[in-house]
Amino acid sequence: MTHFVPPPVVGILLLACSSPAWASQSPPDTTKYQAVNDSFALILAEYLDPRLASARDSGPSLYMVATTRRTFSCLLPLGMSLNSRGSHIDLYLAGVPRGPQLCPSAIGPARGTVRLPAKVGAYDIVIRRPDGLEDTYTLLVTDTLTEVTTLASRYTTLTPVRRWRARRNTLSMTCTLPWKGAAVDSSQSWVCTTFAAWLRDSLGMRLFRFGEGPAIPFPDAPPQQWGDVLYFEYTRAGAFPHGYALLQRFSHHYMASKAPNASVRLINWRGAEVDSYRCRPDQQWCQPSDQFPPW
Repeated sequence: MTHFVPPPVVGILLLACSSPAWASQSPPDTTKYQAVNDSFALILAEYLDPRLASARDSGPSLYMVATTRRTFSCLLPLGMSLNSRGSHIDLYLAGVPRGPQLCPSAIGPARGTVRLPAKVGAYDIVIRRPDGLEDTYTLLVTDTLTEVTTLASRYTTLTPVRRWRARRNTLSMTCTLPWKGAAVDSSQSWVCTTFAAWLRDSLGMRLFRFGEGPAIPFPDAPPQQWGDVLYFEYTRAGAFPHGYALLQRFSHHYMASKAPNASVRLINWRGAEVDSYRCRPDQQWCQPSDQFPPW
């Protein structure tokens, strides 16, 4: 099952265009961009815009992430613009900036991001390159699902085809264990089962599952994951920071001495992420949960 994982969750939202990505935009100044008339990988994603992270009622938004198939000598931004008129969306892929650029010195593709309209409905999407070649898709957005249909695809690939929307007041719990030989050390699996029980019994969180088929709006299981990724719903106000305070206590009193190489991670529906390593006695940067921004 294909998942989209921003690395970190809110770390790739540096938009390639200077104006707000959700507004209708004029095409970028072509004199400032070198055309990339090549093939592109497109990902339909949903995650939290960091500019809205301090608002308690702001949830994830839909984004289109475009990546060149071609690699460059540094990690360049991809110039993009989006123009939305009712149910019609025009997306223009301008290319990469001309001239010398200050960018991470690593070989890789150019990447850009634009924010899509958030309203429930059906949209026609036209994606255009500088040479005028167009690809077309339809996008269906419901309260629970997004679905893409390809009408004409010559140089782009858009995934995932179907994707669950982020459910309000939910979180994922992953539990990684150390290796023992060629396999994960299951003797420490008590870490996973015990803390899951703490979330249920102490905070009243309820386990649920996503249906089979569409991509899930949480990260994939890490390589050393024990068992399934667990998904919880919660109704109490402040349940997620309380969950982190519970994780601090669990890690400090149990994991640090009995399972020091195990780790539990919680990620909520808005993209906030906490890890048990934050609350080990030997970590000087252990941050109290009441000092985190509101989730």
